[in-house]
Parts: sequence; C-alpha cells; structure tokens
Amino acid sequence: MDLITERQVEYIKILSSYNCSKKEDEADIINYLKQHGKQNLLQLSKKEGGELIQILLKRQSEYTFPCGKKTILNKQKINCYNVLGFMEACMHACPDERINGNIHNCSDFEKFYEAELDKTA
Repeated sequence: MDLITERQVEYIKILSSYNCSKKEDEADIINYLKQHGKQNLLQLSKKEGGELIQILLKRQSEYTFPCGKKTILNKQKINCYNVLGFMEACMHACPDERINGNIHNCSDFEKFYEAELDKTA
C-alpha cells in the first residue's frame, strides 16, 4: 500500500486552514480517519488522502474579490482563482449581476487593473 504523500498532507493542512470552515474541516478529517480506522493523516494511503482532499475541496468558504465584494464558493474554485488570478474570479464568480461575465462593466475592476499595471511598470 502506498502511503499518503507529503504533498497530500500539506494540501490537507492548507484546505483545513480556512478561517470560516476550520471546525467543519476538522470534523470531516476526524470522521474520515475514524471511518477508515486510522489515528492520523500519515496512516492514510495515497488513495484515501485523495478522497479526503476531495471532501475538503467541496466545502464552501468565503472568497473576497479585489474590490472587496464577498461571495461563497467551494474551495476548489477558490484555489483555482488563487492560481489563475483575480481576473478569472471577477469574470466567472462576481456576485454583482451587472457584471455577468463582462469585467469591463465593473468600474472597480478597471481601477484595480490599472493599479496593478502601474505596479509592474
């Protein structure tokens, strides 16, 4: 049996560190370990580690856009937007219905984007 990898353990720690869902994540981890007869994460197999990660990725959490607007998304989407950047989040998940996928409808986005460009110049 291949044991859980160090990267999986680290990812589980990251996914369970979101402030608004720490208690629920901790309960999910404890329940998962209990269901599989394990005492701690290091006793899990790679497959079990992957299953636990999938459970944690589905948990809802709060996401804050660059303009300060907030919405609730699952952690998988939040992580995706953290990697791909704020523009993806603004285009696909903005809670402002006027935006509707077109970030150019958002005056906050234009201001933020120009400020980001100034930083790189």
